[in-house]
Amino acid sequence: MKISFRNQYLHYQLIGNGPRWVIALHGYGESGISFHPLAAEMSREYTFICPDLPLHGKSVWEADTPFAPADLEEIIRLLMQEHGINSVVLAGYSMGGRLVSCLATNTRLPIEELWLFAPDGFHRNPWYWIATQTGWGNRLFKFTMQQPQWFLKAMKIVRSLKLLHPGIYKFSIQFLMQEKARKDLYERWTFYKNFKVNQAELKDQLIANQIPLRQFFGKFDRIIPPSHGRRMQENNAALSTTILLNTGHRLLDPAITPNIAAAIRLPIHEPGS
Repeated sequence: MKISFRNQYLHYQLIGNGPRWVIALHGYGESGISFHPLAAEMSREYTFICPDLPLHGKSVWEADTPFAPADLEEIIRLLMQEHGINSVVLAGYSMGGRLVSCLATNTRLPIEELWLFAPDGFHRNPWYWIATQTGWGNRLFKFTMQQPQWFLKAMKIVRSLKLLHPGIYKFSIQFLMQEKARKDLYERWTFYKNFKVNQAELKDQLIANQIPLRQFFGKFDRIIPPSHGRRMQENNAALSTTILLNTGHRLLDPAITPNIAAAIRLPIHEPGS
């Protein structure tokens, strides 16, 4: 299925036939398929709308088209109108978590709950900020993605000094060696630069509108560690819960999603697994 927005096309899938609705946004470099295991696990209770975000999956989108939180809100309203939805659960994994967090901070959408899975944006990554929020940084970023040799050499030096985790180093090297991966990284990081999360404002908005928050983190996640979500849980126990899972960053793995589903079925104040 697809929906049109300003001459662009967003591809999405419907999964499940439950009475409650979830709009679920995937992580960087993925597609709506990422949420299939969880959607299948909860198909009797929820119907999931799983879009391929712009510049991902089967969606057709120009990289130089401006994209802001207000645009995402309009897209979600269109999806709700298309399917006759009165209220919705917003869910987001990694980069998708940043998008729905930003949206929930500044929207009048009728949100039932907010589900965040290892959400990006709760901690400011200095490299991302420089690359997307400063003119000189963006130019250097673009040059590096076109000519990555100098950066690869710098990473080797940092690794030799034991200042970089071996797993992150290995992944980065493999990633930077691929021309298409570098091109996609530049385009996607720049495209989503307007999505910035202010945890204090998000928390205030959730409390003001009595929107329950469920956070899920992997105990062994080195990309987005559980500590990033601590602030959202403080002094808000009645409306929020944080679940730690025995995994790394891949929270939506089919082996993990039964535990997530079980935790979602619990009342917000009860401890999950």
